[in-house]
Amino acid sequence: CNSLPDDFSLWIDDHRVFLASTSHEYDAWLEVTEDKFVELAQADSFWLLLRKKTLSAYDFAFLGAMFWNFKELAPLLRDRLDDWWPAPIPHLLMTDVTKWLLKKYEDSPSDPLLIDILEFISDAWQRADADEKFLIRASFLQKLPSESEPGADILSLLSAELNAAVLNG
Repeated sequence: CNSLPDDFSLWIDDHRVFLASTSHEYDAWLEVTEDKFVELAQADSFWLLLRKKTLSAYDFAFLGAMFWNFKELAPLLRDRLDDWWPAPIPHLLMTDVTKWLLKKYEDSPSDPLLIDILEFISDAWQRADADEKFLIRASFLQKLPSESEPGADILSLLSAELNAAVLNG
């Protein structure tokens, strides 16, 4: 654990755990099963390192504001608080929000709530610096369907800045 880069971030998707750095030098640097991650997480030294590296003040301010402004997302936060107390991992929360938005789009593509949340994310993107954009890039933009995949119509609801970021990877 001591050899991890200073700027690494973590997220879990499809029962895999990924560590990556904002410099992308270590993308998919570590991939372990969720069970193995739980075993690792029980080691105090690993958990302290993980908390130090994944609990960005910006990420929690952004996510906290989103959950505060959009009470309909509260069940996602409650589920993660139950799973990851004392500190849910921001990338897990943002990935959950992304899945929720994709489902909402599938059910009702013109729902005003969907539009409002996408505008909120766009506003946060515009205000964020490069490091702060990592959460939105890794756990929102990169989880959206590509133009050739089903559900890609949701991309038409994104701001020009977010669409440009999707195209640029």
